[in-house]
Amino acid sequence: MVLNRREIRLSRWVRGESLHAVRVRVAFSDTLRKANFFFQVTCHREVQAGLHHLYSSSYSKNSSHEYRFNCMVIYNGWRFAERGVVRCLGWGPDRETLLNISAQIVIDEGPRHQFKQRKDPKTTLPIIPHPPSPDIVTDQKAEIQRLQMLLDEAV
Repeated sequence: MVLNRREIRLSRWVRGESLHAVRVRVAFSDTLRKANFFFQVTCHREVQAGLHHLYSSSYSKNSSHEYRFNCMVIYNGWRFAERGVVRCLGWGPDRETLLNISAQIVIDEGPRHQFKQRKDPKTTLPIIPHPPSPDIVTDQKAEIQRLQMLLDEAV
């Protein structure tokens, strides 16, 4: 649903017959058909991913706020179900509404939407590596000896 100005400019000028160039051109032209909101979001993510492959040295989808927003829409589609078609390539007139919905998702789900997950020490149990219990080690050794004896008998 969201492409920034640079992504729109790059998408309009993509040339070539490589897989990623064709994907960008097709997804960008499909976006202009404005079928529905989720179709637009999916096409824009495809454009962003294709641009990332074509211009990896100068363009990174992961640093794009618009790419993260499009991912948030895809993974939380039910929250955006009432949104209609956006009549332009950028944020459009619904920018404030869309940002309010995405802000509420971040508030509700917290650190899940951040790159580095931070665990709350109050709700997370500490992970303590436990050595295998002596009974398990003893049982494993006994099983190995039993198998060795069977092998010796068979030979």
